[in-house]
Amino acid sequence: MNQSLKERLKENLPFSAKFLLKRLLVASVGAIVRLAASAVRFKNRLLDAAVKHGLDLERAWNVTPRDRAGAQQSQPPPFGASDFLFLTNMIAGASAKSAASVERPVRASIIIPVFN
Repeated sequence: MNQSLKERLKENLPFSAKFLLKRLLVASVGAIVRLAASAVRFKNRLLDAAVKHGLDLERAWNVTPRDRAGAQQSQPPPFGASDFLFLTNMIAGASAKSAASVERPVRASIIIPVFN
């Protein structure tokens, strides 16, 4: 007799009623998401109209941005002399390795495992 509401509904409701409840839940979540999206679009339109009619957004919104980890993609530093030297050493090393591999004949072995 100490069944929870969820268990009682699971046992006593017909499939069509369960399906209807699930559809109502999904539809209500979808409606809330669409409402939030329309609110964001309205805010963007309102802000664009205010900027178009003379609002100086940087001066009006005098807030310094916080550095959030992962929120903004930071730009990598520009290439410098050390990067250039590293790349030239890598290219020179790769060409030396490829020249050495051309001089040696290619040897290959094929190993076939057999299980009895």
